[in-house]
This record gives sequence, C-alpha cells and structure tokens, in this order.
Amino acid sequence: MAIVYQHRRLDTNEVFYVGIGSNKKRAYSKYKRTKLWHNVVSKAGYVVEITHDSVLWEEACSIEKYLISFYGRRDLELGSLVNMTDGGDGRLGSIASEETRLKMGRSLKGKNTWTKEYIKKGVVNVKRELTPEYKKKISDSLKGRPGTWIGRKHSEETIQKMILNRSSPDNPRIGLKRSEETKSIMAERAKNRQKVQCPYCHKVGDPGPFKHWHFDNCKNKNDVLHS
Repeated sequence: MAIVYQHRRLDTNEVFYVGIGSNKKRAYSKYKRTKLWHNVVSKAGYVVEITHDSVLWEEACSIEKYLISFYGRRDLELGSLVNMTDGGDGRLGSIASEETRLKMGRSLKGKNTWTKEYIKKGVVNVKRELTPEYKKKISDSLKGRPGTWIGRKHSEETIQKMILNRSSPDNPRIGLKRSEETKSIMAERAKNRQKVQCPYCHKVGDPGPFKHWHFDNCKNKNDVLHS
C-alpha cells in the first residue's frame, strides 16, 4: 500500500511538490529532497497534505503523474512544482540485481569519489562540520557499547573475494606508496598520541583500536576479577 501527498507553501498557499511513499513518514521527511525544494521551504515554509491514503502502489504512481501534470513543473515552465520528473517512476522495495551492482561497481572503479568534482555533482554526501559539543554527545552515546564485529568473522567465501579484489590488477591502490611527507605526518601523530594502559593485562597502546581488545573486553579481565 502507498500514499500520495503534496507540499503547500505557507506564504502563497501554492502546491509546490507532489510525491508518493510507502507510509506517511515519507511525506514529512526532508531526506533526499532537491536543493530547489529546500530553497522553497527555507523561504516560505510548508504544510503537508495527504491526498490519498492506503492505495495500491501502481494507483499511487498514476495519481502522482496526474497531479504533477495538473499543477505543472517549474523547470519546464508549466507550473509551480519543483518536481524534476513527471512522476510514476518510484520503486517500492526494489533491490538492485547482481548485474546492476556490477555495472555500478565498474563505473566507479579506479575513480576517487572524494574529489571536489564528485562532491559538487552530488555523488557523495559532504558531512557537515561537527561542533565539539556534538562530537562529545556522539562519544558519550557510544561509550560502553560493544563493537559491532566482536564475536563475528568473515566467511571463507568473503575472505577469498577480499583477497582477489586486493590482488587484482584493476585495484587502483596497487603500486601506490605513501610520500615521505605523509609518512612523516603519520609518525609525528603516532608519537604525540596519548597512550593508554589496560588495567587487566597492563599492556600499553593507542586508545582507538586498543579499547576493542582490552579494558572491558580484555581476555584477562575475568582472571583478575576472580583472583
């Protein structure tokens, strides 16, 4: 089942966007909206209207196409909508085929997708700069949480795939070496990095990866506590 919704400007009461979704959350979400959509929202504000609820997905697609045609797209100078398509092209619960995944992988192989050109094209999401306060909140929320890979292992099939990918001549990192300047920077950072000591086995190491295998996760913890 699906819904059809529209967004209406608060300043002129004009409908500026029509969309569909699998539930009402999509109608109120600002995730994956276009820059033009955000421009309208920041300037005028908006209200959400659910025009159709609990309809079949195919029916929702047809209604979306009709409403977009009725109001008209702004980029085509036909109306007020900031929609960039004629509608009806949404996919519900679809999963990319293995062939499609391979094509996507080949298209990006050997390319550095973190260059400014790719960021400008919107291929990757640029992370916003985090304030020290926000970083502390993230840090506090993760304290005491076990690592997601503790007790898990890659399957033998996955390991073999990783080995083949790393040794493949198509791997863009094969033959690359760090410059002397980079090595110097890394060495200086390692030198100035504060070390920590595990209270159970008394080993000393870097605070990042070291905490995954020591402190509360140290294999000597139970022996020390029960000795």
